[in-house]
Amino acid sequence: MARILRILVLAAVFASSSLVPSNAAVKVGAVCKKVGQVSAQGKNSFKCVYSGKKLIWSKIKQSSLPTPKPAPTPTLSPTQAANKEVSKFAQATQNILEEAWKSSKKSESKYQVFIEPARSDSKWAKENLVLMETTFEFLAKMGYPTTTEVKAYIGWDWKWIQQYMPQQSWCYNGQWAGGGNCASGINFVNLKQLADWQRSGDVEIEWPSEEAKFQGTAILAHEVGHQAQVDYIAKFNRGSYFYPAWMREGVPELIKTFVYGKFYNRSYLEVRESYMKMTERKCQKVKLNELLMSGNHPDGCQGVLGLLASEALLATTGDVNSLFTFGASKIAGNGPGFDNQNGISAETYQTVMKEMFGIDVTTWHPIVEAEFVKWAPAP
Repeated sequence: MARILRILVLAAVFASSSLVPSNAAVKVGAVCKKVGQVSAQGKNSFKCVYSGKKLIWSKIKQSSLPTPKPAPTPTLSPTQAANKEVSKFAQATQNILEEAWKSSKKSESKYQVFIEPARSDSKWAKENLVLMETTFEFLAKMGYPTTTEVKAYIGWDWKWIQQYMPQQSWCYNGQWAGGGNCASGINFVNLKQLADWQRSGDVEIEWPSEEAKFQGTAILAHEVGHQAQVDYIAKFNRGSYFYPAWMREGVPELIKTFVYGKFYNRSYLEVRESYMKMTERKCQKVKLNELLMSGNHPDGCQGVLGLLASEALLATTGDVNSLFTFGASKIAGNGPGFDNQNGISAETYQTVMKEMFGIDVTTWHPIVEAEFVKWAPAP
């Protein structure tokens, strides 16, 4: 049985908190605090170095921060291609996302990446970074850019990561997770947890499979998708828990799948196949109404089934905006029956699906649930 990387994919927590210590904008010559620390902002990267007796930020030449080389696109023989069944919803999703990718919109998202000094040359960190940057680009093309400055902390020693985590967030004691989205734009990647997952001890190894590489390097891509949800729905004075869980988790999963394919020159359909090989089990018979809650499904099905349901939504509406616009409903507040533990009520969910997408869930849900049975991994 495949080993499953435990990456928490909860939406952002809205507890107010501040970083300890705070981080000023990085620029060449500015004072820094820890020798060897690496920070990435936009397309530029900086390293904390000694200049005489002072510690200052120095710009790193791009040649010293190589990006992963795109993997060759796998090819199928005519017989394989003819016999390979493809989900019509997944095919429609690929077409719609490819069309969105053609947009000329440029990302103006602001972000900082801090890499633990002891792991400043981490290949896994750099792979997560380039996919995060590609996600910013895609979100801008979609028309849903992040507006909160994103700060990502990538480290091996949990104590190093923890000092930057909001103390009122789950992330402060999140050493068991491979990564997460915390609050106020703060995210982390736990390299040691990735190493434990790969059973590689204290070293980074080459990913043993395409599936493992996808799961281990697309962490920040998923979390940035959450940030886009948070920033968009805030316009309507709502938190991301207004979204049903399948949409809140499935949309970032779908986005990271497409982005990974774009960076590595693979189709959405190919990466989706890798995703299905590495994701949670026991999900085929779950009903969509079980995926409305604030928290995660007991069997962790909100990700894989959320991706399948998001594909069905795209195929039904034919509109890439449907991945976000549930949050723009004109219903008052969070709707009747909403609570922080259970999230959106079934009544509100049905009303908003009809209002925003013209979807009657009593007839649409069985169609989506048939996709679960057909495409979700078997127990």
